Amino acid sequence: MSEYLENKQGKGLSRRHLQDLKNRLGKFASFAGEKTASEIKPEQIEHWLQQFGGENHNNYLQRLHGLFNYGIKRGYLAENPTKVIDKVKVAQTEPAIFATELVEALLNAVPRRAVPYFAIGAFAGLRPREIERLDWADIHLEEGYIRVRPKVAKTASNRLVDIQPNLRAWLLPLTRENGPVTTPNIRKIREAAQCKIGLTQWPQDGLRHSYASYHLAHFKNINELATQMGHTDTKLIFRHYRRVVSKSQAVDYWGITPHSKLL
Repeated sequence: MSEYLENKQGKGLSRRHLQDLKNRLGKFASFAGEKTASEIKPEQIEHWLQQFGGENHNNYLQRLHGLFNYGIKRGYLAENPTKVIDKVKVAQTEPAIFATELVEALLNAVPRRAVPYFAIGAFAGLRPREIERLDWADIHLEEGYIRVRPKVAKTASNRLVDIQPNLRAWLLPLTRENGPVTTPNIRKIREAAQCKIGLTQWPQDGLRHSYASYHLAHFKNINELATQMGHTDTKLIFRHYRRVVSKSQAVDYWGITPHSKLL
């Protein structure tokens, strides 16, 4: 396992992804003990996976699949024991998104230096890690797009994301020629803003989910949305990022500007 993790470290994966690999495979290594890769049977893996439910089960299975495939390439075993193990079906639920009023309240509650981080998340749908790696040099207000370079993107691919008029209004007074877009201590800033506006829980990827849901309701182009979000097809949009919102809610969302008064 250590050899596999060392190999992954040279692949340009994010620290978060590498830590997830280490944690999950570390648990499996404790279970496997002194067994070699070729000695581990599918039924043993399947039994071990039963302790994990839903998407967590599937995530562990995916990580193990990659580990054993690496072992095959290196000649440590002949077949991948995880290939006969099925994923579990996960009940689909609508993602948590922010109400329009909360997005506006949030943007008005954070310090000016932190506005770009939250505005880009809400109105361009970049992943939190992508925003944290983003440089002002890649934000082209006049041309109307954000360039998400491979070193920034989760998928290590290049993409352009449209800057909608309301996002431009939030960014214009704060724009710089270069330098990090995200201010230090962004989590503490977020938590302070949550207390200020009475938001007790921060939904995972809530801004990205909101972007996708309101974008689809307003612009009605799922193929374009998938491209903007960095997906190769539309399946993930419906499966993970889309919640049904009304046309009027979408109009209000894309009307959030520094001067709007929706509260």
